[in-house]
Amino acid sequence: MAKIVGQEDYVYVWTLGVEGLGDEQDKLVTIDVSPKSKTYGKVVSVLSVGGRNEAHHSGLSDDRHYLWAGGLDTNKIFIFDVHSNPRKPKLHKVITDFVEKSGGMVDLIHSMLYQVE
Repeated sequence: MAKIVGQEDYVYVWTLGVEGLGDEQDKLVTIDVSPKSKTYGKVVSVLSVGGRNEAHHSGLSDDRHYLWAGGLDTNKIFIFDVHSNPRKPKLHKVITDFVEKSGGMVDLIHSMLYQVE
C-alpha cells in the first residue's frame, strides 16, 4: 500500500443504516480532517448505497484510489472511487456475485484487497 505522507484531508466512515433514522440506508460519510480547512471536523459528503447491508468491513485498494466495503447481511461489495474527487466520493461499482463465483465470503474484504489490483 502507498505510504501516507503528511496529514490526510478526509476520513471515510462506512456506516450502517438504522430503521427510523434518515433514509435508513448504509452510507459512506466523508469528514474533512484538514486542520486549515473551513469545514474542518465537519461531514462534507454522504453517499447512500440503497438498502441496509449491515455495513461492516472496508479497506482501501493498494493504490488508495478505491474504498471497498461490504456488509454482513448481503453478498454485495461496494467499491467507492475516493480518488477522482476525494471530498465527494462516487459509487464506482457494486459486486453482487463474489460469493457465487469464488466461494469466499464478503467478510474477507480486509484480506482480499491485497490480492486485487
